[in-house]
Amino acid sequence: QHLDLNDNTVKEDGMRALAEVIPLLKDLAILNLGDCLLQTGGGKVLAGAIQESKKLKELHLAFNELDDEAATLLLGSLGNKPALKVVDVNGNEFKKAGLALLAEKLPEGVLGSMSDNEDDSDDDDDEADED
Repeated sequence: QHLDLNDNTVKEDGMRALAEVIPLLKDLAILNLGDCLLQTGGGKVLAGAIQESKKLKELHLAFNELDDEAATLLLGSLGNKPALKVVDVNGNEFKKAGLALLAEKLPEGVLGSMSDNEDDSDDDDDEADED
């Protein structure tokens, strides 16, 4: 099963509606919510919605203004996906710590390119530690 809502303005409110349907799609293999303006709130809702999507092979979430908090929650919901082959979260607002967490926790070869990540800088507090 393939659900493709790429380039729709879903946002957090729309994700709440989708969160009621996604768990019912037992054979969902590909979920494309790229460029849907999910932002962190929508990412949190999505993390809960895909918890039981055991057959998920591809998750496309590029350009959604997701941050490190959303990345952490999504990683928590992806741990039980043995068929997972692709996670595309390029073009979001992850800091270096979030990028490192994604690269560390996802199986090798699953995480797509992060070349268009919009905020790959550390927090200002981290820079103070370098002195």
